[in-house]
Amino acid sequence: MNREFLESLGLEKEVMDKVMVEHGKSTQSSKDELAQLTTERDGLKEQLTQRDTDLKDLQSKSKDSEELQTSLADLQSKYDSDTADLNTKLSATQLNSAIELGLTQNGAKNIKAARALLDTDTLKIDDKGQLLGLSEQLTALKESDAYLFGSTEQTRPDNPNWTTGGNPNPGKQGDGEKDPFEAKMAKYE
Repeated sequence: MNREFLESLGLEKEVMDKVMVEHGKSTQSSKDELAQLTTERDGLKEQLTQRDTDLKDLQSKSKDSEELQTSLADLQSKYDSDTADLNTKLSATQLNSAIELGLTQNGAKNIKAARALLDTDTLKIDDKGQLLGLSEQLTALKESDAYLFGSTEQTRPDNPNWTTGGNPNPGKQGDGEKDPFEAKMAKYE
């Protein structure tokens, strides 16, 4: 969905902004989930490929028991460090997704600009997957740099103004005079 499509429908700028914010909210969560799953999948593929290679190496080295024990200990430490690295990458991806989703839900007009003003070192994700510390920073940011945020409230006019074209009362005017067009036409008859 893009603004040109909404403009072609004849929507007002305020309505287009609101539609784009809601559309951004719905697509941002899907994008975040896709990025998280892609990161996790790539990490698992990398681990699987590396383990297959390591198993082939172990089979060729299995002739000597001491050498095998040393290789197993080395590989175990390598796997532990790889797992820790993958968990760090996954946590960073989750944090980034949660920050972007929070900014989108709070009506940020430019996520990159608003994110640059946040202190991401103080933001953490708890055990339940909730982002801690963002609401306080967003409150302060909305006060200091309000231009970065749009209205997230849905406003509806109480009484819409519907108008129709043409003259609704073509016969007589309010004070009893003839229609000006009819008066001109009468002169030429």
